[in-house]
Amino acid sequence: MATKRNSKDLAWVSGGLVVLVAVTLLVLHYNRALDVAARSASRTDRTEQLAHLRVALSAASEAEKCAVMATSDEESRKFADQSRAASATAAQARDALGALLAGNGTDEQRKILVKISEALSQCRKIDDGLLALAVENSNLKANDLAFGPAVEAATTVDDALTNIMKKGADGSTANARQLMFRAADARDGVLRTLSMLAPHIAEQSDAKMDELDAKIAAQDQQVDGDLKALESLLGRRNRDLETATAQFGVFLELKERIIALSRQNTNVRSLLTSINEKSAAVQACQRAMDELERAIAAEAADQAPVYAR
Repeated sequence: MATKRNSKDLAWVSGGLVVLVAVTLLVLHYNRALDVAARSASRTDRTEQLAHLRVALSAASEAEKCAVMATSDEESRKFADQSRAASATAAQARDALGALLAGNGTDEQRKILVKISEALSQCRKIDDGLLALAVENSNLKANDLAFGPAVEAATTVDDALTNIMKKGADGSTANARQLMFRAADARDGVLRTLSMLAPHIAEQSDAKMDELDAKIAAQDQQVDGDLKALESLLGRRNRDLETATAQFGVFLELKERIIALSRQNTNVRSLLTSINEKSAAVQACQRAMDELERAIAAEAADQAPVYAR
């Protein structure tokens, strides 16, 4: 009887152990399943937040380029404001990503986030100067003056001097040959100055602008000399000469404004900064984000064999 009782007790104990092992395995499996789900959800959260950061950075960069390429002050300011707003959104996304990495990320991922933060800070620093330049539009304003009022003044001078040349050509005026020569020389000088304004506006080098300034100044002196010579030939009361002289004065004032705006070079400088410095900073940030995305995706592959065992 004792032997049967012992065998029965042993069977109960063995059965209990089997049940205990089975329950333990189920609990472990359940906990592991929960852990896998939690880690998967964490990876999803981090990946999605990184995607938000990508979108915000792209929007800020696109708006910045639109501000640089805009053709009016209003458009430049609108896109500059959009760029700053998107940059602020990118900073918020970075902070949110940092919070997720602090709780569930790896040391490697947090180190990569530092690189992302440094690149974003560099983008913001560049934008502070770039967007301020873009909204000034000094080159566009110079261009508008050169191809608007300056052309009108030069055209009026040209018409008046052409009339004087015609009077010299018909031989009805004393010193007709000198008259024609001086009028033609003055006329060509104004047009040569006008033709140098566009290259001046587009030029990025101060040294080359200095060269253009010297040539323009020489042309202006030559035209002034020709007009004074015409005054000695025609007298002060000649209507065409009065018109040419007055409009040449207007032209000179416009030229000075154009050159001053051209010297500021805000459109050229902002464009070069956008193409060179800003593009490099954005690319550095994108490379760091790519690196972080790979590091987050690698977690699944690293953890799979552990669960399989």
